[in-house]
Amino acid sequence: MFIKYKNEYNEKIDFKMLYFLNSKRTPKNGYMLLKDIFYKNRKAISEQEIEFEKLKNVFLFLKSSKDFSEKECIKSCEMLNLNEINKNKTLLFMKEYYEKEKMNKPLFYVWIYWYIIKEKVFESYSLELALIVFDIHLKNNSYIPMIFSRKYLEFTKRMIDSNITVESLYNLFSSLRDFSLKHSVEYNIMTKNEIVEILLGQKNKLLENFGIVKVWLYGSFVRDEATKYSDIDLFVQINSKIKKYKNKNDIFTCLKEILGRRVDVQFEGEYFEGFSEYPFKEREVIFDAT
Repeated sequence: MFIKYKNEYNEKIDFKMLYFLNSKRTPKNGYMLLKDIFYKNRKAISEQEIEFEKLKNVFLFLKSSKDFSEKECIKSCEMLNLNEINKNKTLLFMKEYYEKEKMNKPLFYVWIYWYIIKEKVFESYSLELALIVFDIHLKNNSYIPMIFSRKYLEFTKRMIDSNITVESLYNLFSSLRDFSLKHSVEYNIMTKNEIVEILLGQKNKLLENFGIVKVWLYGSFVRDEATKYSDIDLFVQINSKIKKYKNKNDIFTCLKEILGRRVDVQFEGEYFEGFSEYPFKEREVIFDAT
């Protein structure tokens, strides 16, 4: 159900988890701004940045703590500026925690998530802290931490509010794990030049089979931040007059096979509302047959 990692896990999951947790985030430019706060300690200015920084600080505090105890819970409340009532709630939570600790793992970690949300242990931050504390326990016991989109996070809250059992929540989590696992696949190390060389070699195939006339590379490989877990981020432009594919998934499948790793494709001119401007600033043309 839950997957253990061998020697390490992709620590980019930490940032991804916090990014999706932030209920005040906005798609436009939000990703890179919050990434700078997480990795470069850039000063938080906007409301969404301040909220993200709060969660980041609590997460890093709990991640660095040797134990999870009343002390860590109360300190987390203080970092979130919660009142005395919530500190008392954390004491009740820890009493239950110690009693339930003998449960089978990772069912016990799911119980932690369930209890924090059910009893609103961290008041308005209960949803966020439930996932943070849950992931800390997974990581500390060699399980791959989980990432939930905000939509799924709020879905689990509705299920808990509807009195879902811990066992049923456990099964639900197992069905949602793919979002996290895709960030945990290890690939062979590649360079930007190798990606360019491969795609240039497939230029005619991409044009003839899919009508792809232009390809850009952006993301971690352009920024020289790629790791063995990194996917490849591409923009593609398609000539509609010579389009030959039936489904866009065919393009994803082809590029994944060509490059030997997960590929994220953005189609030129088809941007969702609030699409970030950063990819446009950093993208580099690989080939242009327009």
